[in-house]
Amino acid sequence: MNSLYSSMQQIHGILTQVFPNYLKKYPATNRDLNYEAFNNNKNIPYIRIQFLKGNTIGLDLLEEITNQTKALARYFLKATDETDENFRKVEIELLTVQNVLSTFTQQIQQIESNQKICSNAIAEAKEDIAGLTDKTTSGVFWVSAESTEMLETSISNLAIDINTIGKTAKETLFRTLKWIASLQAQWLLVVGNVDADELFGNTKELLLGSWKRNTYGHILITSRREPKQVYRLTNKAYT
Repeated sequence: MNSLYSSMQQIHGILTQVFPNYLKKYPATNRDLNYEAFNNNKNIPYIRIQFLKGNTIGLDLLEEITNQTKALARYFLKATDETDENFRKVEIELLTVQNVLSTFTQQIQQIESNQKICSNAIAEAKEDIAGLTDKTTSGVFWVSAESTEMLETSISNLAIDINTIGKTAKETLFRTLKWIASLQAQWLLVVGNVDADELFGNTKELLLGSWKRNTYGHILITSRREPKQVYRLTNKAYT
């Protein structure tokens, strides 16, 4: 046995071989070698672990798997935290959008309320002006300058009452304004909804034409625009 041991030590270096590249079978007989007989190896605990389907793995491999598992766990924890943070950001953005929409809704409601107040104020002004009409006033006339069509319609309605209908809208306007200018008592012409950016056509003639010179009446303009804007629009003094 000692001779065999010395031979294998010299030829195969069994004392310096390492796992897993070690001599497993005796070359002469091709039989498995039993290393437990050397150096009292059978009394040294052999640590091995059965993993998954019973395969034996070393502690180094197990440690590597453990480290990789820990790294994977840390990655998932970080990813979860980032996902939660993204959800929180989305929630904050949605709340911001909701607040903005709520503000817009309030502003729209305020605008609608202001428009209603203006409409009521105009209606009350009509009643007040109508109540001021007396023997010294020839009349109060109402026309709308909201659009070209509205102006032509309101002028036509007035022309029907005073018998100044012409063959065209322009002729009807000319005859109607001439009739108003010929009145010998005070009159008031209320031109409503003068909201356009520029005056042109019949609207310009109505507000800026020379027909009203040396007459006994006044023109009252209603508009949603600021007084300074109306002043620049009509190039007239305002109070």
